Amino acid sequence: MYSSYLSEIQLPKETQMDSNREGPKVIAVTGGKGGTGKTTIAVNLAFYFSQAGRKVLLADCDVDAPSVATVLGVEMENGEEVRQFLPIFDENKCIRCGECSRACRMHAILHVPDKTPVLFPELCLGCRACAIVCPTDAVLDGRKVVGWVYEAKAYGIDLLIGELKLNERESEAIIKKVKEKAMRLSEERGYDLIIIDTAPGAHCDVALSLKDSDFVLAVTEPTPFGMHDLDLILELANLLKLRHAIVVNRADLPGDHQLLKEICEKNSSRLIGEVPVDDKVVRSHIMSRPLLLDFPDSPATKAILDLAKEIEEELGL
Repeated sequence: MYSSYLSEIQLPKETQMDSNREGPKVIAVTGGKGGTGKTTIAVNLAFYFSQAGRKVLLADCDVDAPSVATVLGVEMENGEEVRQFLPIFDENKCIRCGECSRACRMHAILHVPDKTPVLFPELCLGCRACAIVCPTDAVLDGRKVVGWVYEAKAYGIDLLIGELKLNERESEAIIKKVKEKAMRLSEERGYDLIIIDTAPGAHCDVALSLKDSDFVLAVTEPTPFGMHDLDLILELANLLKLRHAIVVNRADLPGDHQLLKEICEKNSSRLIGEVPVDDKVVRSHIMSRPLLLDFPDSPATKAILDLAKEIEEELGL
């Protein structure tokens, strides 16, 4: 149903890492719709693996609305700026031809006859098309801040958190910077495991976050919207040729279990966990602490521990 849309997501062919490669295993925790609990699952899996003696990096690639810091009570301070190309027009070289304006697909450059081009910086995506087509090299290399990458630590987990600047739209640059820095830090620190918390949806930013993962964990809920978007995110994972499995959060809510089975069969996926409704999850969020730390005997904790063991078996950890 969605293959025509998903096929428009253009990524390099090397979308799947060799499972026998050296370096950390990469788990992407994702979910088609928002609010399924993927960040809760990602945070508590990271805590479990850290407590099990593994070196873990948790990377928040939901850069439009990062929530890992909030869930763990971490202040985001001293972020590394992420900068992007922004054209500067050299009035002495510019011949007022309008080529830059015609090349700009976002209409960020206004051509006024006999005037230097007028730039609307909030519309610019930094594609450099204007610089490429300019016949007199009048477009100079300026820069603007589009977001930040923060580094922190909480409960034995190293954190990388990407944040898109308010009113900026090009989140791809932030996600790339988070993933590049994650691999650089892994080379320096020798992580055993990198867990990526993606944005909700099945759009290009999610595809970029999933790219190069060893394993995709799709978090859903037993609602019509949850099932609909689960199908979409699994189709995306298949398009990227990534291994995947499903965990149903709030699994004891009413739902269509036959539909879930059909989605699993259609996408060659399997259900590896069911997390029940548990008020201790809400309490852990209020406390900004991992659920597994303060409520080791809660039903949700037990389900997440079972899920972690399934992942260990899946990845040979």
